[in-house]
Amino acid sequence: MLCDKAWKKLGEVEDEPIDFYHESKELEKIEVVARKNVDGYLECLHVIKRFKEKRNLTGMPPDNRSFFFAASVQLEALMEEQS
Repeated sequence: MLCDKAWKKLGEVEDEPIDFYHESKELEKIEVVARKNVDGYLECLHVIKRFKEKRNLTGMPPDNRSFFFAASVQLEALMEEQS
């Protein structure tokens, strides 16, 4: 009876690294998708930013303009950090 419990526990302990390996592989896949999404958002933000800069942000309230550029800078910093 005690031996059976020990074998069962040993089997669980041996399975933990395998489970961890599979979970880490899933995280790698999620990270790839997240990076692609951030790249897409960043590219879109650059297009909007260039468009707005060419138009001198006419009609955009100063608070919105500063928020827009602050978000742009933060996204670029995030991408630099992830690289």
